Amino acid sequence: MKSVFYSLFLIYLSACNLNQNLTIRGVDLHTHEENHSSYVDLETIISMGNLKLPNSVTAIKNTEQEKLGEVTIQHLEDGTSRIAISVNFDEAIKSENSLGKTLPNGREIPTSLENESALTGIQIFENSRLYIGGSLKENLYAGISLNIPALDHIFASLSNPLNLLMNFPFSNEVFGIAGIYSSSQNGQNGLAIFAKKSQSIHLEPPSLDPLPTEIKKLDQITLLRLNYLFSKHATLRIK
Repeated sequence: MKSVFYSLFLIYLSACNLNQNLTIRGVDLHTHEENHSSYVDLETIISMGNLKLPNSVTAIKNTEQEKLGEVTIQHLEDGTSRIAISVNFDEAIKSENSLGKTLPNGREIPTSLENESALTGIQIFENSRLYIGGSLKENLYAGISLNIPALDHIFASLSNPLNLLMNFPFSNEVFGIAGIYSSSQNGQNGLAIFAKKSQSIHLEPPSLDPLPTEIKKLDQITLLRLNYLFSKHATLRIK
């Protein structure tokens, strides 16, 4: 896990002197062999203001209810949260991939990932998803969308779903996107993190975006509600 901090400023409203951020402490994307199968491991540590994610270990299962791996969420003593995914790549990519085309709010996976191959989406929890795709030998993709019910009332007035996502670079091998996806529909709001690992040693990662472009479509009431949520000392429920 890299120790370099990358701040993704999600909210900026100068009239209220509001500067709220989501911080990604690092992303590690690698593979390992287990029982003659190749597993993909994605790990990240995040900070969401004063909020924290609940401790949990959840099985990743295909439509036949066969276990493919686990998602571990751990609240750390410094107030950050650790998200770790380990999934059988060989079996996961066999799953039907219709869920891999969009985020839970119905919007397409951001094109900034430059994905040459379709992602496979696997439902976890109730409204959350695991994403996997690419190749173990070339460009490998992994991601997760975690549905957060506490965001439902904040974005209830949206006329259209929005993705408040930004590029983040971590090295010449691993980069991706992270942020919040939103919708006026319950069960379609949450946190999304995607990572891409390239085997090209000369790959130039994208620069960090200053702010999500779609944040301009939010009204001030929604921004204030979101800022208030980030200021609360609470454990978020994942669904």
